[in-house]
Amino acid sequence: MSEDIETKSYDLYRKAASDTAALLGKQTFEFLAEEERKHFDILMMRYDSLFRPVSWSA
Repeated sequence: MSEDIETKSYDLYRKAASDTAALLGKQTFEFLAEEERKHFDILMMRYDSLFRPVSWSA
């Protein structure tokens, strides 16, 4: 569910950056898209650490 929200937000900001003519607006939307990508990566790392623990092997 959270993945879907992050992905939709990312897509929304990328589209807004593409549709915006003003340089500052384009940069702002690109920044926001990158922040959403980072959020997604953090969520996935946390998910993996909770639900896909790495076992120690000798």
